[in-house]
Amino acid sequence: MKLKLRFSGRGGQGIKFLGSVLVRVAMVAKYYATLTVDYTPSVRGGPIYCDVVLSSDPISYPF
Repeated sequence: MKLKLRFSGRGGQGIKFLGSVLVRVAMVAKYYATLTVDYTPSVRGGPIYCDVVLSSDPISYPF
């Protein structure tokens, strides 16, 4: 099973936090997980993208 998720939003909405929590929960459940985050230098209001990959098998990175 492989699941790819992308979250996007604006800086300050908790997108990066959401991705990191999801990855930690997956690892506790014995899944493999990767997290990549892309954002601008703006502290608040800039665009942010968070990609999460969850899998029951090892993940080749970069995917």
